[in-house]
Amino acid sequence: MNTIFGQFNRETKELQLNNDRYSYYEENEIICSVYGDVWIENVCNDYATIIKAYQDYGDDIVNCIEGLYYLVIYDKSANILRIYQDYFTSAETLYYTILDEYLYFTNDMKQMISLPNMERSFNMRASVDFVRYGFVSGEETLLQNIYKLAPFHMLFCEKEHIVQKRLDYRFDILGEEESAKKWVKDLNRAIRMNTPEKNPVTLPLSGGFDSNYIFNYYNRKEKNTRLFTVGGVDGIDETKMVKKIVNAYGSKRNELHLLYTTNDTLKYLPDIIWRLGGVVYQRGIFLQYELAKELQRAGITTLVCGECADQIMHENFLQSGLLNGNPNYKGPENPYDFAASIIIKKSAVMLNSFGVKGYYPYMNQRFMQTAMGLAKKNGITKAFHCKMCNQILPDEVRRCLYKNGGATYMHALFATEEEKTLFVNVVENSPFYQELQIMKGVKKTKAEKIRHAVEKAKEYSKGFARRVKGTLGVQSIRTLTPKYIKMESRLRRDMGYFYLMIFRELFCSDRTYMYLQEGIDSFNVYDYLEELSKKYL
Repeated sequence: MNTIFGQFNRETKELQLNNDRYSYYEENEIICSVYGDVWIENVCNDYATIIKAYQDYGDDIVNCIEGLYYLVIYDKSANILRIYQDYFTSAETLYYTILDEYLYFTNDMKQMISLPNMERSFNMRASVDFVRYGFVSGEETLLQNIYKLAPFHMLFCEKEHIVQKRLDYRFDILGEEESAKKWVKDLNRAIRMNTPEKNPVTLPLSGGFDSNYIFNYYNRKEKNTRLFTVGGVDGIDETKMVKKIVNAYGSKRNELHLLYTTNDTLKYLPDIIWRLGGVVYQRGIFLQYELAKELQRAGITTLVCGECADQIMHENFLQSGLLNGNPNYKGPENPYDFAASIIIKKSAVMLNSFGVKGYYPYMNQRFMQTAMGLAKKNGITKAFHCKMCNQILPDEVRRCLYKNGGATYMHALFATEEEKTLFVNVVENSPFYQELQIMKGVKKTKAEKIRHAVEKAKEYSKGFARRVKGTLGVQSIRTLTPKYIKMESRLRRDMGYFYLMIFRELFCSDRTYMYLQEGIDSFNVYDYLEELSKKYL
């Protein structure tokens, strides 16, 4: 795992940095360190150029650079420490805490809780956010007194003054006509900038437009590729259509690997949570885990991903509830929030935990500006993007595409109906679940609960059957009963609560120190479920 770890002594003004990827650079009394990639004028991580840009533009440097990054700037002459982040809060999460005279910061929650005298207390209030949205909004985390750098902010430290300072991120949005002309050029540039030097290029491939545009780009450039697709034994499975896509190119340069989530995957949930550090929960974490684990096994250290294309090319991308301080904020319903707090985090944090660096072309700043200029043309379905892909991709590939992506269905994680029933009963009868329900303000009668469940099942089933028919075929349609759909919805919800129950055991229990020293191999998810069933059932 690549980490950044820093400690700043507020009394002596001494800064110590340990950055696995890059060292730091000092010039003119300014110390500079980058975690990630900072691009200025098509040059990546040139420290002298970065320091010059900081001296010229100050905090406005965030509008002069591209990339996904944390940028540490320490001005020794003024004794001021600044930590900047890109518009998406970087690909990972920056945590920080204050202990005595020290400010500590890192992208690894396990390093944070390993600090001497660090109190490990679960943040029950933040967990309400987590079960609603899949992440904790703002600067709080699932642990008390450990904070994270919130969207659109920098960390500013001067003497005893440590605050998150709001930054003004700006985009030079062009008109529709000019943006349409630049679309291919800017997207190709973004892919080129996010292509690692290693050959062959490795990327995940789905049945949708986004990853297939990237794959087609590499085929046109005659690059060797290693392709990975993860399917599920129950639910949406894109492996069949991906095989057709790869075969359509007919090139020996393309090497396809197929992986599957099964009922064996659930046993890895503690390891998934340990690696993510409580930053995100979404059902796609199981696919991400299987993919990252296989990449590490194969000795692969880079991956070019198509993440966040749906959100960036959504007409409401700039209407973030977080960005606008919306009092009626509804979490990941906002495209930006879903991209920055869920999609990119579950990919990048998981990959990094296995020693893999993710590259994300669609999150390139110049391409984002082009996409924003086409907001009306893209609408909520990426209409312009899909139109252009249909013009560029070969006919035999285009006929294989299916626009709805795949992800793990919770049914695939359980071997029998009895296991599913036991799981939901254990979670829903736990004091933790009951307490969170009260904190969420859930006070419904039995009749209201039944009516709500029926309405949600109907709403959920509208797109569910269509997606599965398009990817699985007639044989699996038999599973689409109201009972199946209702249980799927229930399993998804309860898995979020179960995630938090395991997180609390791993990160803030009497056994946390043991886990930090010896690892979590001794934690068996099935034994844990059995232990809870004896307590609560």
